[in-house]
Amino acid sequence: MPSKNYLMFICLMSCIALNGCGEISYKRGAGATDFLHEKETCSSKHTGKNDIDSCLEQKGWIVVGIEKPLNRMSSPASISAEAVGRTIETKEPLFDPVEKISINSWWKAGSTPDTLIKDSEACVLQLGKKHQTLNNMSLVTRGLIRCMQEKSWHVLKQ
Repeated sequence: MPSKNYLMFICLMSCIALNGCGEISYKRGAGATDFLHEKETCSSKHTGKNDIDSCLEQKGWIVVGIEKPLNRMSSPASISAEAVGRTIETKEPLFDPVEKISINSWWKAGSTPDTLIKDSEACVLQLGKKHQTLNNMSLVTRGLIRCMQEKSWHVLKQ
């Protein structure tokens, strides 16, 4: 019997495939009526689409579409020195690669749970035991997330 997360992933991917240019909204444990209710609440407080989307994100929703793709988790190390207006001279990353991060779910188009497990095990072998996953891949290190992103995996953070 497939897991609930796997079924949710299949449902999400099916919606994307069938929807084409539409918009997809996701919040773990919530349904369509929950989304409509919270979107109405946000729409009554805000007028602009970006403001409404920000309101929904503050309530835990992830809204993606053609014009608003799912952002990959970025790290402070990817910020250029020019962007912060000063010179940063360090060879060390600006984040702790073994810091634990809570993850709602993982997804990669065309992949299976077995592929997720194989890729995560390969990353742990590459990075070391400190990057071992916990709680069925829901508690992982920043380093493991980066390694999985290099394998085209996406995360939905809590």
